[in-house]
Amino acid sequence: MVKNLFVDLRPLRDAPAFARIWTGNTLQGLGAQAAIIAVTFVVFERTGSSLAVGLIGLCVAIPLIALAPIGGLLADRADRRRLARLTASAQTVVAVGFVVQALVPEVWLGVLYILVAVQSAIGALAVPVRRTLLRTIVPPALLPAAIILTLLSGNLGMILGPALGGLLLSVGMAWACFGLQLVGSVAVLIAAILLPVIPGSPKPGATGFGGLAEGAVFVMRHRVLRGVFLADLSLTLLALPVALLPALTAERFGGDPVIFGLLSASPAVGAALLGLGSGALGRIRSRGPALLLTTALFGLLMVCVALSGHWWITLILLGLGGILDAVSVSLAQIIVQEETPDDLRGRVGALEHMVGMGGPQLGAARAGAFGSWWGASIGIAAGGVCAIVAAAALGAHRGGLRGYRAAESTDGDEPR
Repeated sequence: MVKNLFVDLRPLRDAPAFARIWTGNTLQGLGAQAAIIAVTFVVFERTGSSLAVGLIGLCVAIPLIALAPIGGLLADRADRRRLARLTASAQTVVAVGFVVQALVPEVWLGVLYILVAVQSAIGALAVPVRRTLLRTIVPPALLPAAIILTLLSGNLGMILGPALGGLLLSVGMAWACFGLQLVGSVAVLIAAILLPVIPGSPKPGATGFGGLAEGAVFVMRHRVLRGVFLADLSLTLLALPVALLPALTAERFGGDPVIFGLLSASPAVGAALLGLGSGALGRIRSRGPALLLTTALFGLLMVCVALSGHWWITLILLGLGGILDAVSVSLAQIIVQEETPDDLRGRVGALEHMVGMGGPQLGAARAGAFGSWWGASIGIAAGGVCAIVAAAALGAHRGGLRGYRAAESTDGDEPR
């Protein structure tokens, strides 16, 4: 019983294609986070301008928003294996470009911005097709565990990548940050080359605006998936406190930068710990009610954060919030994979990617506005209360998330 509480590693053992992809994505994620730190450092060191650093975010966001829907459509219309290989090859070329740029004596900011934008554009095309692969390379009974392992990979990258990047920068090895990214890109390319034949791809259908809109229309009409997306937005858009942590540190803890750093890292640490102890998560059958409960509990935790007067209590609460956020994301992705038909999986995955990436950014703007009007504590508490109310509203109708229960074929230790 105790071993079932730890992360389920069976997909890495029993699905070789998934194991290769997971290894590549883990290495690439680690390198990508180190590279982000390096780009930010180099741009600021070269210009001394926060505006110049802010432009990096625009170079990431604009291609992502513009091309993610197209990436989803391609994942549903093109040969998925070929698309995975093409995007992996393109990411490797861009990674080489970063390494070359880091090794030349003069830093060309325009080239850095272009490389960041191109990398984001390729990612917008690559992520949807990668999400479509899970149900074709992983047995149904192992799908929840594979999704949780994928999220754990991302969390490990977010924790270890910046730390490793900072260490390499401290000894003047910015090129090594990009070298890590190149190693990860090559690993992803090898995994893509070794992918087995993927059945059911490509598929006929509309390729214009109608094709792009099919995924969104499907989600809007599907009560369970609509609830999943709204639950995700209620947490990321209404309750995430990240943008208010600097002000909260100033209000409550004397603006201590060490405390601010600890508070900022705490949610990611909690999410990683959840991944390591996530064995029981994939076995939850009442996934809809669990998602609603997780959203409400996250909101309650944020109210407690707003009331806390001790930094170490706030640290623990934010860590628990990171755990609940990871549970929410895991359950949401499992439900989306279970409920989305194969011919729409790319476009629904692209929409999920846009919500997952855009929701926190819009939430940061929302939190910043609340905090500037009422102060950090009230702003965090208000966001938490809004998340609780949203979870209650989404649970009001049994036909949606409240009544969603996993099918037997995706649950349990062994396939039927």
